[in-house]
Amino acid sequence: MTAKIIIDNLQLYAHIGCYEEERRVGTQLSFSASLLVDISKPSTSDNVCDALNYVEVCDAVKEVLTAEAHLLETVAARIAERLKNNFADKGLIGGTIRITKCNPPIGQALDGVAIEINL
Repeated sequence: MTAKIIIDNLQLYAHIGCYEEERRVGTQLSFSASLLVDISKPSTSDNVCDALNYVEVCDAVKEVLTAEAHLLETVAARIAERLKNNFADKGLIGGTIRITKCNPPIGQALDGVAIEINL
């Protein structure tokens, strides 16, 4: 049996960007994910140890963001690899992640610039 685990708009702060000031000062990010998970084991055991623990997913995302990067593409790829490597044994089959830079320095009024990547 499969299900989607949705993480919606985890608010984060990271030192990423093409401009030195962005990397020095940091920027606000939002992380969302739709993770396809095999829930056969946790749905019968009722044990969080058998499940994809979304707290651990959020912690893994935060950890990836401690490394400096220039591009959202780089950050998205790092997060996707970390999730695939760390959570396959907890039933992670695939999914989509989205990272939004909430205040990009582009001189235009907008809510943000985002990248989506498939796992």
